[in-house]
Amino acid sequence: MNKLRKQISLFFYRNRDKGIHNLMLYIAIGNVIVYLISLIDQSGLMINALAFDAGSILQGQVWRLITVVFLDVVTSSRPLLSALFIFCYVWIGRYVEQLWGTCKTNVYYFLGIVVMDIVCLIFQCTFLPGWFHMTLFLIFAVSAPEAQVRLWGILPLRAKYLAWFDIGLTVFEVVSSLIRYRGLLSLPGLAPMLIMPLVPILYFALFVGSDIKGLLPSAMTRTKTQKNFRSYQNQQRAKARQQGNPNWASSYQSSTGEKPYRHKCTVCGRTDVSNPELEFRYCSKCKGYYCYCMDHINNHVHIQ
Repeated sequence: MNKLRKQISLFFYRNRDKGIHNLMLYIAIGNVIVYLISLIDQSGLMINALAFDAGSILQGQVWRLITVVFLDVVTSSRPLLSALFIFCYVWIGRYVEQLWGTCKTNVYYFLGIVVMDIVCLIFQCTFLPGWFHMTLFLIFAVSAPEAQVRLWGILPLRAKYLAWFDIGLTVFEVVSSLIRYRGLLSLPGLAPMLIMPLVPILYFALFVGSDIKGLLPSAMTRTKTQKNFRSYQNQQRAKARQQGNPNWASSYQSSTGEKPYRHKCTVCGRTDVSNPELEFRYCSKCKGYYCYCMDHINNHVHIQ
């Protein structure tokens, strides 16, 4: 498995710049164009031709598998707010493309669309592209969990907290659907509420792998570098205990209570510790290495 992951990473690295650049920009522009057409086309023929429909797809209208991503704004109950979010995803998509490269970003997006299409065909649900687009923000939060994002342009929040909020909101909607309805999957239209919010998050978690730890509290995660640093510190402490304290002399005292010194007068016995104001010299005429204070350097009997 590790060998396969390395090969995949090497493939993305070698083909980093291949693919559709600024993919989310085209998705956003397509959403706006479709929304404007929907305002003109009151019959809804254009929207129906692009929408996800399992029966039509099985009959050969395979373009619906891709064109559904252009209906994020049209299918929303608040189209203006959805348009604002889709253009926020343009900025996030550029960030992900700079982080991963064009090739990996394209593969993530189109493979995710295919996964969502397959799930919708199996459970006969409606494709909701907004749930999948939310995972782009989760990628941003994983790679930069401490980055500040201004909610509504005013309230500064860390990216990981917003990611927790998005995931928590998804779980809340699923749980509320379970509580609100009984007979669950037997009710028509309930499958999208239970399945579609969870599939994109599971796909995101499988794709990013261990990088999802960036969303967890720092107390719950310790990177390999932190572990190695802790191990290095423990080794240094153990080595210091074996070698002893290198500054032992600073607290050493002799049996007479005398503290360690560097210079001691041979005549009067004063040291640079007991009398730090004194200066000490060594006599060149004495036979040996004898030290004297300034009071006795010129007033002593030379030792021969």
